[in-house]
Amino acid sequence: MVVYAYLLVVDWRLALTMLVPLLVLVELYARMMSGGMAKMEEYGRVLAGINAAVVEFTDGIGVVKVPCQ
Repeated sequence: MVVYAYLLVVDWRLALTMLVPLLVLVELYARMMSGGMAKMEEYGRVLAGINAAVVEFTDGIGVVKVPCQ
């Protein structure tokens, strides 16, 4: 922010040139993240299923190894 203020003092046109891409990027980021919460909820459900499958698999490893002794 200090750099931008300094640039504004030095040359307002250059400061404006720097500000325009920043505003465009903020707008694009907001559009990109608009459906993010629904996707995060789905990600949480899928991750819980994967965790349950991994726990079930690791619990079953001990059962499979016992008859092999």
